[in-house]
Amino acid sequence: MVIKVYDDKASLGRAAAERAAVSLRNAIQNSGRARIIAATGASQFEFLDALTAIEWPR
Repeated sequence: MVIKVYDDKASLGRAAAERAAVSLRNAIQNSGRARIIAATGASQFEFLDALTAIEWPR
């Protein structure tokens, strides 16, 4: 198991969003669409804010 420690929640949110974006883009490229279920709440704001540049209509 790899454990990563981040300086703040903004850095953690960006890193998580980058990993999720790679998976989403791969799914879109391979099957033309992707779906995501994301948790809501204050702990997820940074992740959701950083999750950009995805072809959401797909």
